Amino acid sequence: RVAFTMSSWPVRAISETARRVSFAGFSRAAESKETLTSSFTGGLSPLLLASVPACALLFALPGPIVRAVYGVQWSGSSGALRFLALLGLLRIIFELCYDFLVAAGRSRALLAVQALWLCALVPALIYGGHRNGLMGVGVAHVAVALVLIAPAYLLTLGAVGVDPHRVAAVCWRPVLGGAVVATVALGVEQAAGDSF
Repeated sequence: RVAFTMSSWPVRAISETARRVSFAGFSRAAESKETLTSSFTGGLSPLLLASVPACALLFALPGPIVRAVYGVQWSGSSGALRFLALLGLLRIIFELCYDFLVAAGRSRALLAVQALWLCALVPALIYGGHRNGLMGVGVAHVAVALVLIAPAYLLTLGAVGVDPHRVAAVCWRPVLGGAVVATVALGVEQAAGDSF
């Protein structure tokens, strides 16, 4: 529970704030397919710039963060937090996709994506938990989100006219920046040793 709660911090802080304006903005842009597509990529970029560094730090430093916030007794949740931080980032993106697709009038497609997620997640969580405990649950969450749900959202966005290449063009810089943040954080943790 600790790992899931902490991985949800960026979702709550960033995504919920963005959702207050994203749906209204997408609804206004729904008049034109090109405007709607531009508004999606235009909304995705600042959302990633805000959320990737936070999620990268949760990914890179789960142990020190858990110990600092909850204490040593909760250190066991740090393995799951590493993977759930990635899920948190994906959830932020998926919530923007959700708002966009509702504004575009694709409620049935959204229901299909959500049903796919639920049907795939339940057995994956059972398997992951059985194989590797809390960390297996975290891996299962991320695996389902990356392997099934991200492509499902991309297909659904494509049906509305959002070019996956434009989405990739918006995503690569923040993702690269997140990798740099994670690498630097891991380097600092290694250099600090037990004092960190």
